[in-house]
Amino acid sequence: MENTLYDRNAASALLGCLMKNPALLLNPSFPLYKKDFECVAMHGILFICIRELLEAGTREISALEIDTVAKTNSQYYDILAQNDYIGYIDAIKELANHNNFEYFYTVVRKYSLLREMKENGISITDFFDPITGQATNLEKFESITLEEMVARVNNIVSNLRNKYDVRFVRNQISVGEDTEGLLEFFEKAPAFGACLQSGVLSTIVQGWNRGHLLCRSGPSGASKTKQGVGDLCMVSATAYYSEEAGDFVVNPNYQGPGFYIHTEMDSRTEVEPAFLSFVACVEYRKMRNGLLTKEERLRVLKAGEILKKSNLQIIDMPEYTSASLEQKIRDMAEFGCPFGVFDYVELNSSLGAEFKSISNMPVREDLVLKSLVTDLKGYAEKYNVGILTGTQLNDTWKEKAFPDESCLSGAKSIKNKLDAGTIIIPFNQRRKEMECLKAFLPKPRFGEPAPMMPNMIEYVYKSRFGVYGDEKVKIIYYFDKGTSRRYDFFCADDKDKIVNVPKTELEPGGIYNANDAECEASIKETV
Repeated sequence: MENTLYDRNAASALLGCLMKNPALLLNPSFPLYKKDFECVAMHGILFICIRELLEAGTREISALEIDTVAKTNSQYYDILAQNDYIGYIDAIKELANHNNFEYFYTVVRKYSLLREMKENGISITDFFDPITGQATNLEKFESITLEEMVARVNNIVSNLRNKYDVRFVRNQISVGEDTEGLLEFFEKAPAFGACLQSGVLSTIVQGWNRGHLLCRSGPSGASKTKQGVGDLCMVSATAYYSEEAGDFVVNPNYQGPGFYIHTEMDSRTEVEPAFLSFVACVEYRKMRNGLLTKEERLRVLKAGEILKKSNLQIIDMPEYTSASLEQKIRDMAEFGCPFGVFDYVELNSSLGAEFKSISNMPVREDLVLKSLVTDLKGYAEKYNVGILTGTQLNDTWKEKAFPDESCLSGAKSIKNKLDAGTIIIPFNQRRKEMECLKAFLPKPRFGEPAPMMPNMIEYVYKSRFGVYGDEKVKIIYYFDKGTSRRYDFFCADDKDKIVNVPKTELEPGGIYNANDAECEASIKETV
């Protein structure tokens, strides 16, 4: 099947590179599929053969290897024979140049994208003229990246949504109507959300509420990611291992499935272990290095069963835009997720291109990040999802007595859209506070193990609905990077005076699945 939306020369050059080095197919940065080549029957068949030979361990492919594989399918072999495949393979291998692999890959994938756009009813006239059968502007088509093409399509859809799907007035009521009913509503369901991992922080910010946007910022290496994992497990894992009970217990704070969107780690080998280590209360690094004891391994296996039943979703979105985040948050809300973590707010090329296209303004980091946080707050309300996100800090936190929104990297104005905002900093990087507060720290006792000591401070600079209002409160706590678990010590104000903040306590959950034969059988079978 011939198709004008296909570059035969680029496809031939790409196939030549793959024959010289089939391992190129294993590079996740350059994914290729049969559909990328099937516009020319022989090309599609050669790609299938190359993939099969790669799986068989072949390091370089010649016509002889192709012949061996193709003969197992008479239909494939007839098509290859009719097209003098032996001479063709020799020619494309001779002309193949690995240095040009990325260029040929991009050309082939651009045409694949155009074909899928056309199949899905999306106009391609910005890129391709169906009358002439050529690129509308060849120079621009060659220079545009795949990411920019996708961003342009997203922008078209986003602009239409903004133009035709906007509810300017969400609701209108008469003030004072049915006040008694409103009071009864609050009495039956107080405006307090789900508990975060920190009972003290939960008290200060009135819990994690659906429709709210929380932001926890910190310098690089402050474990923002793992603290987000811990908070999400507290609302989205049906059970977790209790050190006090010596067994897995039902999570009394469970709210439903959750989602975790990240941008720079490997979901399987780096993010998922953090969830397993929290639920199992097992050291993250021991798991990743294969050093678990038999008992720890059993706990991690059971944690895996729990998380599987909990329906937690990990989503990798390195080149996100506001529109793509909305789509994913909407998908997760429809999946039944009341809470999610987006780790974390930062500027990337796709987001910048989207902002420039929609606003016709220069791409300034502060404007883009403010716009994104405004959108995130809107998505939280629109889809009734509680969202926790984060940002990096600029260097001013090192000089501030009480770090606040002025320390946020990119745009301090994002504070305006937050329902709660905090900054976390390692305790040992706040020497003055360590000295002022040392009288309140645990004292070692002779002959006893050294007591747990705090290693983090969380500064609450905004709490829109909290009972402490705009009072500056900081929480001194210990965070276990190995298990992503948190243990609060005490609170202080900006003058380092102790503040008595009651800790929101959860009713203890009972032993989880003590007689769950299905779960136990699965674990034993795996072991």
